[in-house]
Amino acid sequence: FGTLWWIDHGVAKGSTGIVWGAAVAAEIVVYRYFARRLEKIPPATLIAVCCVVAIGRWLLLSLDPPLPLIVISQFGHAMTFGGAYLAAQTVIRTRIRPELHYMAQAGYAFLTTFVGLAGTTAVIPWALRVTGADPWLLMAAIAAAALAWLGCARLLRAAP
Repeated sequence: FGTLWWIDHGVAKGSTGIVWGAAVAAEIVVYRYFARRLEKIPPATLIAVCCVVAIGRWLLLSLDPPLPLIVISQFGHAMTFGGAYLAAQTVIRTRIRPELHYMAQAGYAFLTTFVGLAGTTAVIPWALRVTGADPWLLMAAIAAAALAWLGCARLLRAAP
């Protein structure tokens, strides 16, 4: 979706590889140099940070920025995917019995890939036709909804 959007908005086909390469490079840097630090952050807090980064990333892309800013926005992938993945792995490692880790990994893969990725890939085109909204704004709204859900869950858990 991103590649097609960028090409339709003036980014050269050959430059889209640079855009995706920046995202992967940023993710590798996070895993290599920051994973241990990020794992010390409580998972819900890390997910909230990931939501805030996602909102900023998608809002930036909604402005149809030039190629250099698109590349910079891809560094956010390190948190929107990499940080969320580390938070999930921390939960699995610390809150799930070791003999059930494989099931938790499979459940995480199912939820993020099938429900998350395939679900949004199926829903976004329909939502675009119905609302006429910018796809990046819809994705920012999804991240904002996730952040609101985290906040509500925290408030409910803290209630007497």
